[in-house]
Amino acid sequence: MNLNSILITEIARNARSSASVERGLTREQREQQDLLTEQFLASHLEISRGAIIPFFEHRAMTATGTTSTTLDQGGVTIAQVVPEIGDAFRDESVLGPLGASITFGHVGNSAYPRELPNTSAAWTAENVAVTASAATFGTMVIAPARVAAWIDASDQWIMQGPANEPFARRMLARGIAEVIQRAAINGLGSGNEPTGILNNSGLTKITDAGGQGSAPTYEDLIDLENIVTGTGKSGQANTGWLFSPKMRKTLRKTYTTTNSGAQIKPVMAVGSADELLGYPAGVTTSAPDDILTGSKTTSAIIFGKWSELFVDFFGPGIIVDAVRILSTPTNVPGFTRIVARAYVGIGVRTIGVFAAKPDCLEAYNP
Repeated sequence: MNLNSILITEIARNARSSASVERGLTREQREQQDLLTEQFLASHLEISRGAIIPFFEHRAMTATGTTSTTLDQGGVTIAQVVPEIGDAFRDESVLGPLGASITFGHVGNSAYPRELPNTSAAWTAENVAVTASAATFGTMVIAPARVAAWIDASDQWIMQGPANEPFARRMLARGIAEVIQRAAINGLGSGNEPTGILNNSGLTKITDAGGQGSAPTYEDLIDLENIVTGTGKSGQANTGWLFSPKMRKTLRKTYTTTNSGAQIKPVMAVGSADELLGYPAGVTTSAPDDILTGSKTTSAIIFGKWSELFVDFFGPGIIVDAVRILSTPTNVPGFTRIVARAYVGIGVRTIGVFAAKPDCLEAYNP
């Protein structure tokens, strides 16, 4: 078939389609034609034998499209769903895992007696009198201090986000827990803040002779261990390290020995994130990196028997309340105050089982 024959055949097919709407259409197209024909007949309009083409406007509706106004192609019609609210990354809680004595429900001030090591014994002959020994005790008394935080939340914020109020309660409670841990480690003992381990007057410290701080060495760590387990006579139960992520970085680059100048083994094993010299290590930003030593800013490494650190909650723990705020009986501002508070006492019963190097620099000795 030549080109002329093809053209004649195509023209004939088009002519048949124009002559009858029934020809050359699919079933769906014929159904649409029947529907349009009925509509026009109802309007008493004259219907041709050709196909009826409906008139409509097609416009893309997108959630991200923009012409003259941001998202005006449909984005403003999209509802928002908040599956969850992500918590801020806060200080790692390490005192409990290290073995600190954290208790709840205290009412009166807490008294913790401790035996002083004065009892002695001696070898004697069969019929010789033994020198009498008497147990003696010391006492640590813990009184509560108040720690609190609050935020104001609008009615609309709470109403439109079902998870908002629980999130606010959780946020405040975690923030207070972080403050308590910081005080237990480095509390100043003034301004209603408890005294932390690093500011306890009886703490044994290893410091650089030059007064400007120094990088922690393998020998420093061994000395800290000996102060606690040797001089302090503490066993290994609940004994461990505490330092900041910054000091963990330094300890991973601090080596135990060298062999003709070659570094052999880091003191903090590469395969462990929470162990140092066989003891558990609590790594937390609560361990200070801002201690002023001479003209330099240094960090602290603590080693100790953590069960001798007491954190007492007076009452059930951290209490979170929601209080409706009224300015006056006739003025309702439209927000709720969410308040978190705790009454907490902190103390170290036997400071002799803690030791620290508070003047650590971020450096290492090869």
